[in-house]
Amino acid sequence: MRKIVALFLLVNCITCYSQNLIKNSLKGMYFANVQIESYETNRAINVTYYLYFGKNYVTLNFSNNEFALCEGKYFYKEKNSILYLIRDENDGRPCPAMKDKNDEIDFSKGSEIISIKKIKNKYYIRSKRFYDKDWQLLQQK
Repeated sequence: MRKIVALFLLVNCITCYSQNLIKNSLKGMYFANVQIESYETNRAINVTYYLYFGKNYVTLNFSNNEFALCEGKYFYKEKNSILYLIRDENDGRPCPAMKDKNDEIDFSKGSEIISIKKIKNKYYIRSKRFYDKDWQLLQQK
């Protein structure tokens, strides 16, 4: 029984450590030039996502204030080697819910969820607001 418990703790510890690698390695300002879908016209709009990674949360800002819905504070949630940024619902800024059947993870509050993954020392970002649903390069500023 002790061996099973020890093995379980070891596997959990390795999983936690590998998941934290993304969060712990992202510090400071990053950006991604992307197209987002306009809430009003459903057309693509060119914007830059600016993400400032702090110790306990991320701050999102856009290059164009006209399309700045969902700017503000995001908390970290890590699962399966993907870092999810979940909108702070108490931030007070508007952010419409964007949830569909293809959600990779279930969050009760549904609003803007940003995903980040690391591949060969590069970071990639994805959001439901992105016009192109593929992973986009996230670069350090």
